[in-house]
Amino acid sequence: MAVIKEQSRMWKVKPLDGVITMQAQYRTFSFTAHYHEDYAIGLIEDGVQRFNCQGTDFAVPTHSLFTVNPGDVHDGRSALSNGYRYSTIFIPPELLSPFVSSSVQVRFNSPLNEDLQASRLVQKLFVSLRSSHPEEIVIQERFHEMLDYLMTTHTNQTPDSLPHYSHPAISRGCDFINDMATETISLDDIATAVGLSPYHFLRLFKKQTGLSPHGYLLNRRLHLARAAIEQGSPLADAAIDAGFFDQSHFSKHFKAAFGLTPGKFKNAISPSSG
Repeated sequence: MAVIKEQSRMWKVKPLDGVITMQAQYRTFSFTAHYHEDYAIGLIEDGVQRFNCQGTDFAVPTHSLFTVNPGDVHDGRSALSNGYRYSTIFIPPELLSPFVSSSVQVRFNSPLNEDLQASRLVQKLFVSLRSSHPEEIVIQERFHEMLDYLMTTHTNQTPDSLPHYSHPAISRGCDFINDMATETISLDDIATAVGLSPYHFLRLFKKQTGLSPHGYLLNRRLHLARAAIEQGSPLADAAIDAGFFDQSHFSKHFKAAFGLTPGKFKNAISPSSG
């Protein structure tokens, strides 16, 4: 395999409401620990990706899939010195409603999927998405064929779509951070709100979520800013309103979590984007 040049591209899938896809290739770039609010299904097209998801390390070889549930904390990097290339599709949870009853959500069984049939169906979809003249009906058919297979063979149904934390204080801590993300808060503030000492809360939070409280707060702010950008907010306003007071700090963390800068993301999801 030739040495890969680092680049990424993201765009909205117009025939599929709310769906975003991304093509990327990286050699030295590493994703920081983060989570998505959507399901992420990715196909490794060249090289090997190594990532940690919910505390377990995985190596995803060429022609294999990674499948990440909403809320699952993970990172990502190349396992080889010459890099890796992949495509990912991000699917809002509401698009999976035809596959489950209203009282449950689906979760992928494992972040690593080496089922060749699943990989073929995902690859067929990406071929359509990258076509110079994509037909909407073909994209829609292949999308639903892929989902139908993955949902029936590689998922389970649970009452909640987000990870379940065994200690109720951690769930309360996450709720507190989510509610106060745009404010200045301290570790003492969160620990007091959940009734634990700062030391005990910090240890427990990192063990159960895979992030420090500050890391979780940072991710929450990034998702708030991303949502504002999707709604058309100027980049500076989106950053400030989400709790970032330094534009370069915001851009650095945005790229580390999502693989591209806020400006490139804004261009990718604009109404005129492909």
